Amino acid sequence: NAMRATVEFHGVDDDLPDIKVFVVKGKEDISIKICDRGGGVSRTILERLYNYMYSTAPPPPRDGTQAPLAGYGYGLPLSRLYARYFLGDLFLVSMEGYGTDACIYLKVL
Repeated sequence: NAMRATVEFHGVDDDLPDIKVFVVKGKEDISIKICDRGGGVSRTILERLYNYMYSTAPPPPRDGTQAPLAGYGYGLPLSRLYARYFLGDLFLVSMEGYGTDACIYLKVL
């Protein structure tokens, strides 16, 4: 999601900003934070991102010429479901017009 949003927001020919990934192991949690500058989303859309079959990506082609990587609306809801199943969580903090931070917490076993 971060890579797609960054390319769509800045364009293919531009010098693309880095996507920063932080992985930290604490005593109880493993925390992963992914920060992009892909334009972010508005607060009105933010909660809809966790709805199955809702996507901000263009619809995948139906002619079978290309296997889509995004656009079905299952990535974020399933990722959050798996994180919660393993006693963690996933949440997004977005700044419309700038970018999004995705944070994932998983329990250390």
